[in-house]
Amino acid sequence: MFFREGSEHLLNSFHSSNIPTLLFSAGLANVLREVLKQRLRWDPLPSLVTVVSNEMVFHPISGQITGFVKEESPIHVFCKRFSSLPNEIQTKYEGRTHVLLLGDSMGDLSMTEGLRTEEVIRVGFLNINEQDKKEQYMEKFDIVLINDPGMDSIQKIVDRILK
Repeated sequence: MFFREGSEHLLNSFHSSNIPTLLFSAGLANVLREVLKQRLRWDPLPSLVTVVSNEMVFHPISGQITGFVKEESPIHVFCKRFSSLPNEIQTKYEGRTHVLLLGDSMGDLSMTEGLRTEEVIRVGFLNINEQDKKEQYMEKFDIVLINDPGMDSIQKIVDRILK
């Protein structure tokens, strides 16, 4: 799994500053949790970290994948909305007035839909093979990072906010 350079430091900054972190992904929750466990030594996940993603179900004896939790409604890029999350997850983020949204597709812009905030900083990662979308990203995201940069610029923003 690809982890942008500096991701570990950024996530640890959130953790040490008691900033709730929602990892909302159309990928596989099992894989994401394992990467967090191995790369950040988070086992179990800190209480302020929530992973919302597609959860694989394994056969208890063979260990083979037998399906997914909520197969009828898989998480994909166009259904990641805060308002669609269970109440127990939404409650974790109530009262948070400022949000840093990081996304790599236009569909990610809707992730804060249903979350009452004063300010959202939207950071878009524009991949090298999607340069034709640059103008669209520039219109919709507050910050656009091109060609898979590390997380240093995001870390600088977070450091400045935390001061």
